[in-house]
Amino acid sequence: MKKIIFIVILFSGLVLSQQPKVVYNEVYQTETAIGNKDDILKISSYGYIIKSEGDNIFLLDKNKNFEELRIVTKSGKTPRERKKERAIFSTNDRYLCIYKSKNNTTNLEIYDTNSKKSKEIKNEEGDIVSASVFDMENILYQTRNKGEEPKIFLIKDNKKPSLIAEGIGEMWSPNGKWFIVKESKSVDNDPTGMKKTVIISFFNSLGQKVMETSEFGIVNWIRWSPTSDKLLIDPLGGNDFYLIYLKDINGKLSIDKKYHFQGFIHAPEKNMYYGVNFPEWSPDGSKISFLRMTEDGHISLDENVWILEDISYSCYAISDFKNAHISNITWSQSGEIYVIKETRDIEKIKKEIIKISERKL
Repeated sequence: MKKIIFIVILFSGLVLSQQPKVVYNEVYQTETAIGNKDDILKISSYGYIIKSEGDNIFLLDKNKNFEELRIVTKSGKTPRERKKERAIFSTNDRYLCIYKSKNNTTNLEIYDTNSKKSKEIKNEEGDIVSASVFDMENILYQTRNKGEEPKIFLIKDNKKPSLIAEGIGEMWSPNGKWFIVKESKSVDNDPTGMKKTVIISFFNSLGQKVMETSEFGIVNWIRWSPTSDKLLIDPLGGNDFYLIYLKDINGKLSIDKKYHFQGFIHAPEKNMYYGVNFPEWSPDGSKISFLRMTEDGHISLDENVWILEDISYSCYAISDFKNAHISNITWSQSGEIYVIKETRDIEKIKKEIIKISERKL
């Protein structure tokens, strides 16, 4: 493993006046040559880091001096098999989902970062390519076969998997009462049968559909609020997102109201475009972080973290990075924000995990 570097940087000049002061705290750093596949992939809200080096994937514990908890070694016999092998956090990020190639099939191992116990799932329907884990007994996963639509299966109370829908984007609500699936359905009155529309389908924990909506078109990003009664929906395009407020009446869901955040789209006087993307809830559900991208119409020049406050809908910047790419925004359980910041030159790529803390004036 590469050397770990600890640096503390105080950042006092915030972008907007009368906003909280911000402390930057760099907690981990790597430098690799251009073309090297070593990478910091993700940090979870519990302080676990996924890092790759060659064909090895490491799970590190930031809270224990970056102790190695797991080492996953890719074992696929072909480049295609090894490409399928990866490790990512589930949507509640307590669980590590490890996708393994075996006998030309991709299986799923679920590793609980709390109990350190594991569970393996196999499926005869095809490769398991993604999963959402509420707990070890209640799991959603997606399978794919070449030439077929992706399928979503539900394991409920550790029973036999049941087919829920053809779709993608399976995701449990934090309370385990609901889950969503993005389904693709044919457009009515289309004689060719080729036109498709994306439907966000809501199910209860038994797998019964309780609501669906196609209002938001092709959706790039969805996040449940910690209280399971709100959603962030980011349509494909990168210039806006929605706050959706749900109403639960006797086990049936409906959309109570919504707020459309249109972000920063175009500044013709500067010949710049401003996109917004990847909204995430704070642990108490009162704030939303998002990535603001400054572009010249071709490439991203700067990427920074902004905050939108629920209810008041006021927003402000909490970072002022220059010529940086942000590949991860994660709220810690204590309400601080971690980002993976990437900068590069001709020869090397530098990646840093930076903790951003707001300090009130």
